[in-house]
Amino acid sequence: MHGGPDTLYVAIRTQESYGEKIYSRTYECYDFSAFRFEWNSLHDLTIYYGECSASPYDNPQENASENKIWQSDAEWHGITIHYSDTHHKATR
Repeated sequence: MHGGPDTLYVAIRTQESYGEKIYSRTYECYDFSAFRFEWNSLHDLTIYYGECSASPYDNPQENASENKIWQSDAEWHGITIHYSDTHHKATR
């Protein structure tokens, strides 16, 4: 969109920093309802995510680039990061 794919990303920051990306993916849908965060403890974070189906006529195998995960860090400054698929398929 807008000349190239949209990227969704999650950044965490400390009081001393402006934020560091820990997760990014190509995501061209307007529905973000499948994404949420849950702090299980001070050092344990779960990121819940879904996928984008930009067109109902697309072939899922051809859509791989539409949902490509570019970054998914498992740890950040002593915080363990888990990822959980909600199996939610958003559409534009």
